[in-house]
Amino acid sequence: MEKLFNPIDFSTLNWKLNIITTKKEEIIYEVCKVYDIPESTIFQKCRKRTVVEPRQMVMFLLRHDLDMPFSQIAKMFRCHHATVIHAVRNMGVLIGMDYDVWDKYCKLNVQKPHIEIINPIIKDEIGKRKEGKERRD
Repeated sequence: MEKLFNPIDFSTLNWKLNIITTKKEEIIYEVCKVYDIPESTIFQKCRKRTVVEPRQMVMFLLRHDLDMPFSQIAKMFRCHHATVIHAVRNMGVLIGMDYDVWDKYCKLNVQKPHIEIINPIIKDEIGKRKEGKERRD
């Protein structure tokens, strides 16, 4: 008789889940370090920009780096999945248009860039700053 499915290797599955958990913690730690806020504030129900922006950055990175589903990210932050969808879209736009957000995004130890099309004004500004650094060296 032919096997319809392969049996699950729980050791491999457990190992993969541990890697994802570690990556989640690393992303949260790195974002909090770059934004200079305590990790506990990321999960608070607060609408201050100093908290919202890092929270949205974490959601964006969890979605793009770990391919986590919106519903799983929403459970992590105790919010609706539509909130996560909005955060991911909003952060994508901010990274492409706001130099300060782009700079913080580049400081993070993550795969970059997720944004393939950068606003031309921001792209010129990044180029000018790089040229300035090269001249100083």
